[in-house]
Amino acid sequence: MKHVSLNRNEATLVEKISQSIHEILISNLPSSMNKLVGIDSRVEQVISHIGIGLNDVRYIGICGMGGIGKTTTARIVYETIQSEFEVTYFLANVRETCEKNGIVQVQKELVDLINGSSNFINDEHYGRSRIQGSLCHNKALLVLDDIDKEEQLKNLGGEKNWFGCGSRIIITTRDKHLLDIYDAHEIYNIEPLAKSEAFDLFCWKAFKQPKPAEKYLELSKQVVQYCAGLPLALDVLGSYLCNRSPGQWRSALAKLKSCPYPDIFKPLRISYDGLDSMEKEMFLDIAYFFKGFPRKYVINILKGCDYHVDIGIANSIDRSLLTIDKNDKFEMHDLLEEMGKHIVIQESPMILASAVGCGLTRTSSLFLLEKRDSNAWMFLYSDQFLEKLKRLNLDSCSGVKQIPDLSEAPNLESLTFSGTSLIEFPSYLTRHKSLVILNLNNCHSLTTLGRKLEMSSLQELNLIYCSKFRKLPEFGARMHDTFINS
Repeated sequence: MKHVSLNRNEATLVEKISQSIHEILISNLPSSMNKLVGIDSRVEQVISHIGIGLNDVRYIGICGMGGIGKTTTARIVYETIQSEFEVTYFLANVRETCEKNGIVQVQKELVDLINGSSNFINDEHYGRSRIQGSLCHNKALLVLDDIDKEEQLKNLGGEKNWFGCGSRIIITTRDKHLLDIYDAHEIYNIEPLAKSEAFDLFCWKAFKQPKPAEKYLELSKQVVQYCAGLPLALDVLGSYLCNRSPGQWRSALAKLKSCPYPDIFKPLRISYDGLDSMEKEMFLDIAYFFKGFPRKYVINILKGCDYHVDIGIANSIDRSLLTIDKNDKFEMHDLLEEMGKHIVIQESPMILASAVGCGLTRTSSLFLLEKRDSNAWMFLYSDQFLEKLKRLNLDSCSGVKQIPDLSEAPNLESLTFSGTSLIEFPSYLTRHKSLVILNLNNCHSLTTLGRKLEMSSLQELNLIYCSKFRKLPEFGARMHDTFINS
């Protein structure tokens, strides 16, 4: 490879050289990639942002949920480009090693990799100094795998002046915010595998060939659908089901619905365990009730629970637990949703709610909403729950015939029973002083609200399509400004 500057701009020439190196590297990817379905495009995209041949120092981030393939991608990138650097180091499992042995031990491990003289490192400060002194004169490639705290970056990857010109520091993490703190030059977020890639990967693990036998075809499709493109799950279940009979496959699939496979859910839970208690509550609420619901709608409900919603949601998104789709709705990976539901059942057995979409939160084990059949609903709650309750939304819960006893809910502001089968309206609610919104739209069995309403705070009353409604009640003297939609 030869490049002559002639009269070209130096920056243009360097970029041309970088592109040439990139093309050579991609054409010589390791043969091990042949068995790693879906990895080639990921590696190419990361390498395209490395900037081989440029003299700046860059932090490159690889992030995503647990089991998505961050470490595998980083490892292949490392193997592909390491020949372009003077010194190269792959520091694996930083989070786990720090938890077991502390950050100083990890610093010693890195220094041992560099020059084998870590005996005198006794604290973080001296460890940083030794790492900087060992790297600052070299064009280095350093991979810091599975970072989950800022102190790990501070003590292992320090600052750009720790490294010689042209150095690259690749960081894999579940927490995108750590990459933002360190002003990563580029952040590559790994997405789940496409359906065809997922099917191919599973077949190679389960059958050692690209296609299953006919008797396993539909079963394989079910497993792949369950894994939802997560490489870890495809790998684990492919190995687990290898050489088993179709009957055993069916039994395993049925078992997964009630008993999650630990080798899959343990890595997924790491990001959840990193949340604080309030953020965990919000995540579980969204996993159990609000996946696929509009962001503004959900946030309004969560704020009614006195959560610090904005920062909590941002942290869950940074940790790859939640996403906001193009329609401004909350989404999460199917296995994260399932993990959240199992956490609720295991840790709060009295919190059961099969009525997704009814706008209720699990708030501190105080509310049980149980659908017995299509026409019967049971409500159980404590006085502590009622004191805090601000909004109750049972929109389109057609089996509901009665409003539960809310006489001890003084702070109730919004009550929505649209599309239910209510047959009567409790007399005590006609005198509620905090209720602002009362939505009884399409309550086709309701005939009256009583003789008189004394709701001094009421601003909106919706009785549209209440076809059996006989007569509007009399409105109290303090309700003259109430907006009536009927």
